[in-house]
Amino acid sequence: MDAADVDAYRLAECQLALITSVQATELGMTPKQIKGRLAAGLFVRVHRGVYRVAAAPASHQQELLAACLAAGARAVASHRSAAALSGLRGVEWPTPEVTVTGNSKPVLRGVAVHRSALGSADVGRRGPIPVTRPARTLLDLAGVEPALVEGALDDALVRGLTTLGSIERMLDRAGSHGRAGTALLRRLVAERSDGQSPTESFLEDRLVGLLRRHGLPEPIRQHPVALPDGHVVRIDLAYPEVRLGIETDGRVWHSGRADFSRDRQRANRLAGLGWTLLRYGWADLDGGPAVARQVATVLRRRAG
Repeated sequence: MDAADVDAYRLAECQLALITSVQATELGMTPKQIKGRLAAGLFVRVHRGVYRVAAAPASHQQELLAACLAAGARAVASHRSAAALSGLRGVEWPTPEVTVTGNSKPVLRGVAVHRSALGSADVGRRGPIPVTRPARTLLDLAGVEPALVEGALDDALVRGLTTLGSIERMLDRAGSHGRAGTALLRRLVAERSDGQSPTESFLEDRLVGLLRRHGLPEPIRQHPVALPDGHVVRIDLAYPEVRLGIETDGRVWHSGRADFSRDRQRANRLAGLGWTLLRYGWADLDGGPAVARQVATVLRRRAG
């Protein structure tokens, strides 16, 4: 292995086992040597001019970085890919999505390429991958996956990935001249600026959406209730005016007896204050209309 090979593998180590033909040439490899590595099965072509070290396993992150490298120097991971890279709730790994600036819009097999203006405040890095920052990611996500953006927004806020102020400043920079998703994201931010707490799980997102679709009033999220001993508990979703609470349970199994006992004691203490608690898990939401009817019935009865 000559010096150029050593340098190429060292660089690839820092790039999720990827290297471009331009980088390899800058490190001293000739086009003939690159072709030789491909023929020998040492490199695998991912896109034109982008190669993976064959011994390295493939991954979603590697596929995304390869798309960025192939799309040009200023290409960044964006939209659903940026959301998945940040682990935002409800977003699964998609076909790689990148955004490029300027007039060019390369065509890459298996990659969704967007073109948009991006400022330095909109772009960061996660490891070696250039990516839109969470605030901008939420705007782009609102334009392509409006049903997922509310849960993703709440997840980003709860995890401290961004703030309402950062999103508002990003929206001001991006403008609102017909950009898809802007109105939706502005509304969601305004609701939370007015004191609405974010949800804390994908199951809560699903349940809120279910209640909306069936015309039920919007519940308060993470509603605090003070107990007589001074402790404060939070109910996932609540209608405090009638003391009806809805708890979500995304666990397949309770972690143990202690968890079961703690849940029961909490429910009993809330019942002592006049609260009725309904509890739903994933299996319950498969029968959505039945859940909505049950909540509506209890709401009517509690309202008298």
